[in-house]
Amino acid sequence: MSDKRYYIQSAFSVSDIDKMNQECRPLMKTNDSFKKIIVVREPVIPWTNEKGIYIIGLEDFLLDNNSLG
Repeated sequence: MSDKRYYIQSAFSVSDIDKMNQECRPLMKTNDSFKKIIVVREPVIPWTNEKGIYIIGLEDFLLDNNSLG
């Protein structure tokens, strides 16, 4: 049994700052240090924003064995 936890939010797109903030808001309310991930439908280069939230495209998330880090 693994002791790792993740918060995963899915979004069709995070194409502008308002949409990115909308998707980040629920994750930021958790107030803990577990990894937070936003999975988007569109292909994106995986990156971590200034709030520590990892953004990754759906295909990479599903096919990359290391997507959860």
